[in-house]
Amino acid sequence: MALLKVAPLLALALGVGVASTSPAFGFDPKLHAEYTAAAFTLYEKHCQPAPPAKAGESIVKGVKAEDGPTLTRITNWHNNNRDRLVRRTSGVVKRNLDAVFRRRICRLEKRLKRTESKPAGIYKAAGRVLHYIQDMSVPAHVVPIYHGPGRKDRFDGYPPGGGDTLRKDVRDVLALELEKRGCEWLRPDHPEGSSSDFFQKLLDDTAQTTLRAIGQSKDADPGSERWLKFWDSAREPNGFAKYGPCLFQTGINSKACGGVDDAALNHFYQDRYRRTLEDTLRVLLYLEGRVARQSAR
Repeated sequence: MALLKVAPLLALALGVGVASTSPAFGFDPKLHAEYTAAAFTLYEKHCQPAPPAKAGESIVKGVKAEDGPTLTRITNWHNNNRDRLVRRTSGVVKRNLDAVFRRRICRLEKRLKRTESKPAGIYKAAGRVLHYIQDMSVPAHVVPIYHGPGRKDRFDGYPPGGGDTLRKDVRDVLALELEKRGCEWLRPDHPEGSSSDFFQKLLDDTAQTTLRAIGQSKDADPGSERWLKFWDSAREPNGFAKYGPCLFQTGINSKACGGVDDAALNHFYQDRYRRTLEDTLRVLLYLEGRVARQSAR
């Protein structure tokens, strides 16, 4: 019976949101899970106290589940609502993440406030929220630029061959920093505050960091204007921009792409990967304080 009720909505969503344009994807779901697991390993080794049992497994499940083939996923695209210009379509499809992000935070907050909530459920709910924050390290999600099935984002598929070495180098450097400094520099200033304030600020900060890195901010990073060759800044009335003439892939024509070569692509990717790891650690440290308070009640 429930399926019969959902089927018409699903057909409508598919007609409005998929037949013409499909929902935007950020990191591949497998990468979301891999990046989250890597950050959790760093957290376990370098941060105190020890996380609850099954916390790592649960947050990975949550971050991966948010890209599952569901009606919610089809009708809610994971795009930054930059300047509040990325609005819903005339149908049921929401082309920005605002509504679903608020809903996921609300569900997490309810779990955090219930004394009977189990840590595994809390961490899975948090993984669903974390998913959107991780997406803000993907330029096409932040500008935003339409991408999805049939129009794959080159950055999402970078680097060719899996990128294990590039990612390991980042993890090793971050591990050394955590070994020297501990985790306090990543810990939220007010972990007792509401999850809505914390997560929204973290998402906005990460989006702005990415925009600065690609030359699309008033306080853009030095030299970042070269990335406009990859992600254009000219936006349509619907809030979306388009990809530039240069593709984020190895073997690039450096002269035609603002001097960007393969080494620059690698460095840019590593910076975004590091931010994803740091954001995941920030979320884990926030949960540490909230779960401890919830358990003490």
